[in-house]
Amino acid sequence: MITKTELKHLEESNISYVTKSAFENMISNFYKEELSFFLMNLEVSNSISSNNTLTAEFLLMERLFHIFGEENIKVYRSQIGRFKISVINLNTFNFKRQLKELISFFKIPIKTEVGYIFLNIRVGVVYSATKEPVQKLILRSRLALLYSKDNQFSIYNKNMYKRYYIDIKLEELLYDAYNENEFEPFFQAYVDAQTKEVVGAEVLMRWIKSKDKIIPPVLFIPVLEKNKFIIEVELQFIKKLLTIYNVWKSKYKKEFPLSINISAVQLSNLNFIEEIEKIVKEYNISSGVLTFEITESYIIDNIESAASTLERLKTLGFKISLDDFGTGYSTLTHLKSLPIDILKIDMIFIKNITTEKKAEIIVEQMIEMSRKLNIKVICEGVETEEQYSKLKEMGADIIQGYYFSTPIPKFDFENKYLK
Repeated sequence: MITKTELKHLEESNISYVTKSAFENMISNFYKEELSFFLMNLEVSNSISSNNTLTAEFLLMERLFHIFGEENIKVYRSQIGRFKISVINLNTFNFKRQLKELISFFKIPIKTEVGYIFLNIRVGVVYSATKEPVQKLILRSRLALLYSKDNQFSIYNKNMYKRYYIDIKLEELLYDAYNENEFEPFFQAYVDAQTKEVVGAEVLMRWIKSKDKIIPPVLFIPVLEKNKFIIEVELQFIKKLLTIYNVWKSKYKKEFPLSINISAVQLSNLNFIEEIEKIVKEYNISSGVLTFEITESYIIDNIESAASTLERLKTLGFKISLDDFGTGYSTLTHLKSLPIDILKIDMIFIKNITTEKKAEIIVEQMIEMSRKLNIKVICEGVETEEQYSKLKEMGADIIQGYYFSTPIPKFDFENKYLK
C-alpha cells in the first residue's frame, strides 16, 4: 500500500518532461549518433485517483523510470494522459519484457491510504531500424497505438498503413450509410423450450448496401465503436425498429418482446441513456418490451458504473440480458447484486452438450442456478434436434439458434411468425 507521505512525495517530485521541439530534436540527434531506440506513444485512459489525476501520472512516471532506467528515457507530455517516450540502449527482447512488466504493474488497482488508483494503459511502439524523418516515425507510433487495446502494447508493422486507410475509407462509407438510413434490423426468433412457441426475437443490425449485398456487423461495428459513431447509428436504428414494432403491434394486437445488443461504448455515454428515455416516450413503448443485451466483459471491467447504469435502465422499464454468459471469470460474484433478468448461455457450451459430459453438467448447473435466482435462461447456438431435446429436458426457458431460425429480414419474420 502507498502511504499519504509517499503520495505527497510523488506529487512533489520533479518529473523532467521535455518540450515537443526538444523531443523531436533529441530523436534527430539519436540518428546522428547512430543510437538505436524505441519510440513509444503511451495513452492512459480512465485514470482515476482518489486524490487527483496527476497523482496517477506521477505514479506512472515513477514506474517508467524504475523499469527502463531514468538515464535511458525521455518523456514529452502532449496532454493529460498522453505521452511520447523514447527509450535507448535496449535490445528488443529486454524492451518487450520490461514493457510487459510496466503494463502488468497497473492491471491491479494500486491501493493507497486515501483510496485506489486505477490505470488503463495503451502503448504503440516503433523501432528505429532505419533513419527516417522524425514526423514519419511519430506517425508510425500513433498508428501502432491506434491498433492497441487497453493494457496492451502494439508494435508497428507496415500492414498498419493499409489497415488504417481501409478503416478511413470504411468510416466515410458508414457516414454515408447513416445519412441514407441503410442499417436494417434482422430478427432471430426466441422459442419457448417446452412449447416451441415463438416468444420474442433478438434484433441484429445489418448494413444493406444493395439488394444482393448485406454487410455483417463483424465488419463495421468495431469501426463504429472505435470512432464512437455507434451511438448515433444505434439511436437511429432503435427508432427504425420501434417504428416497425408499433406497426406490428397495431396490426396483430399483441406485445412482442425484442432484444437489442448494446456495447460498452453506448452504456458509458450518459447522452445515449437520456436519448433512449426520450425515444421510449416518443414511441409509447410499454415496460418490458425491450431487453438490452450486455456482455459479461462490460460488467467485469466496469462493475460500479455498470451497476448504476443497469439500475437506471431498469427504472426506465427495460429488461437486462447478460450475453455470452460463462465466457468471463468473475460475473458470478456480482449476479446477486446486479439487476439481471436473463442469462444467455454462450454457444461454446451448447455446442458439446450431447457429446461431452462436462459441457452437459456445466449447462445444467447454469440453468439450475438461474432458476434459483429467478433469472430466465436463453440457450443460444442451438443447431440440432439432439441439442434442443437435451436443453428441454434440463429445463431451459428459451432456445435460440439455427435449428429454429437464422436471423431474417422484417418481412420474412412477419410472414413466418406473426401472421
